[in-house]
Amino acid sequence: MFRYSTLAALSASYFVLLSSSAYAYLDPGTGSMILQGIIGGALTVSVVVSGYYYRLKGWFTGAKASKKKNQAKGE
Repeated sequence: MFRYSTLAALSASYFVLLSSSAYAYLDPGTGSMILQGIIGGALTVSVVVSGYYYRLKGWFTGAKASKKKNQAKGE
């Protein structure tokens, strides 16, 4: 198994290092798609981090579930 993974890694690095230039055309739509991906990734990271922040904060302060969760249960 180790030999196959080593061979695959060496083959991949060979093709990456010895590839020639593509001279590809990037239109303005491509730039906006890249920008949109960066913004979407940053927003996703911020939502995940804030979720863990509030979970950790609640664990340290001993806060109970939010009102929204209690209303959904009918309490």
